[in-house]
Amino acid sequence: MGDGASPHINLSGQNSDKSDKTDESMVKILASIGAAALVVLILLYANGYFRSTDRMKGQSQLHITGQGIAESEPKRQRIEKEEERLRMVREAEQQRIAQEEERLRNAREAERQRLAREESERQRVAREQVDSGKQSVAQEAERQRKAQQGVEAERQRKVQEEVPQRIAQEEAEKKKRDDDLKQCLQAAEEAYSANWDRACRQIDGPPKCILPPLVLARFDGPRRDARDECARLYSVK
Repeated sequence: MGDGASPHINLSGQNSDKSDKTDESMVKILASIGAAALVVLILLYANGYFRSTDRMKGQSQLHITGQGIAESEPKRQRIEKEEERLRMVREAEQQRIAQEEERLRNAREAERQRLAREESERQRVAREQVDSGKQSVAQEAERQRKAQQGVEAERQRKVQEEVPQRIAQEEAEKKKRDDDLKQCLQAAEEAYSANWDRACRQIDGPPKCILPPLVLARFDGPRRDARDECARLYSVK
């Protein structure tokens, strides 16, 4: 080892015929190798090379578990925080949905009230229109009734004014007819009397002398015809 050469070692003892110097050298070499091997073994032991595999596995597992626990703690916190955030989001969404439903209910109620007010207003307007129509019809009927009353009153007034006039006119006409009839009859009598007197003069008799019935009969016919004509002309129709 010291001179850098690697001597050939015969473990089987076949070179026992060498000299004592060679044996001494071999002993020294073996001693050096043993010391070096011992140092190597001590170093390996110190570094844990000869520790139990299970123990090393256990320590490795413990190290991994500890590291996992150390690593899972922040993760768990993150999960809890995320769950808390999601819970708050769900609550906020539920509140928003509740508020939206409340708003919709209020909107529907407001719409229902608006429709109810519109319907009430429509019915009121319809009633007013009906009442107005009825009132207009009543007013028109009252106007026509008053107009009819006015016409009737005017007719009665005219009748009342015309009745005396008509009566007076009828009385005047009747009086005139009577007078005309009297005059006509008087004229017929005068014609009869004149014929009678003329016949009396023809026989040198006084007026209204006694004449034979046959002579008087000649005068009675014209007299009767004249009186009939007077009655026809001036009788009441």
